[in-house]
Amino acid sequence: MIQHLHIQNFKCLRDVKVDLGPFTVFIGPNDSGKTSLVEAVQLLGRTTVHQLKQVFVGNRTLDNLVWNKESGRNIHWQVAGTSGSHTYEYSLALTPATTSTGAEDLRVDARKAIEVKKSGEALSAQVSKGDSTASFDFSPDSTALYYAVRKKFEPFVQIADSLSATMKYSLDPQAMRSPFGSVPGAVLSETGDNLIAVLEQVLTGRDASARTKLEYSLHQAIPTIQGIYLPTVDGNGKKALEFTLSGKGEPVTIPADLASDGVILLTAYLALAYSNTPEIICIEEPEDGLHHSRLKMVIDLLRKMSTGEVGNRKRQIIITTHSPLLLNYTEPEEVRIFRRSVEKGTEITPMSKVPDIERLKNDYATGELWFLLGEEGLLKGAPA
Repeated sequence: MIQHLHIQNFKCLRDVKVDLGPFTVFIGPNDSGKTSLVEAVQLLGRTTVHQLKQVFVGNRTLDNLVWNKESGRNIHWQVAGTSGSHTYEYSLALTPATTSTGAEDLRVDARKAIEVKKSGEALSAQVSKGDSTASFDFSPDSTALYYAVRKKFEPFVQIADSLSATMKYSLDPQAMRSPFGSVPGAVLSETGDNLIAVLEQVLTGRDASARTKLEYSLHQAIPTIQGIYLPTVDGNGKKALEFTLSGKGEPVTIPADLASDGVILLTAYLALAYSNTPEIICIEEPEDGLHHSRLKMVIDLLRKMSTGEVGNRKRQIIITTHSPLLLNYTEPEEVRIFRRSVEKGTEITPMSKVPDIERLKNDYATGELWFLLGEEGLLKGAPA
């Protein structure tokens, strides 16, 4: 789990620091930096398992990603968190002009684990593993952590797995209704268009309890639905999504096309909880397609996924929202307020730091405060 981020010179993130919890909510206007922060985390994670030229390609070159396209600046990430039984602090600076490592440092359990040295154009890394050390030379087209992972040094593999296991979701209910074939090891895609393949793994996998728990959770959320059925619909093995309705007698199913967007979205969230999905899950605007009466249920579900109460393990959940109604079901300690100015770029403030927040939350729900005061009003302090 990532606990702290400090990012400099990445897109609109000129110099931002933010603490993250198991369940964190980002609010703020469009183009205030919420998506940029998530993208920065994703790209950092990819540098631990891919060469730099494979990460920064197309429109996402370092020259395009650096603040104001000022290629003389380094893009700098500092991240602290936990991975298994270890704590870690990782720092990486990349130089846009050369697409190469500028500086890199890793500490594990408060001890220096990777130290990078540069001599001319050559790079070398000293790796500490407990009481032993090892050294290796490496090319500037990759990070030292990437090479340590390729050499299967522990606990670096575990830390890289944690950092690289980040997915951003903008779920599309219509895409999730489409028939889909079997895909071994399927992970839910960004839009969820392979939902059926993921559900098939849950329903037919070795862990028989996963199906029971998923269908039970779906029934608890929507009592008119009893379970999930995936009939084959063509000679190529594609399957469709149907829902078994609650009731006595012969089971009755309805196709996904006749189910509401809310039913499809809740099914997708449960698929995330009970399938082989990443440790860090970022969901953009989970309120889309949901009736307001379902918002509390969704927040409760996502929060329980972050504690492991729902799902096959704990996940770190980050959501972005534009809905004050959804925000009503969160606590100020879970919320981060994003603002952006031309000069300073993005600024992030925990809602718990809003002036007089303890008095305000006694009188208003979290979303009401946001709706009434807006980002600027919240941070300037409400009138008495």
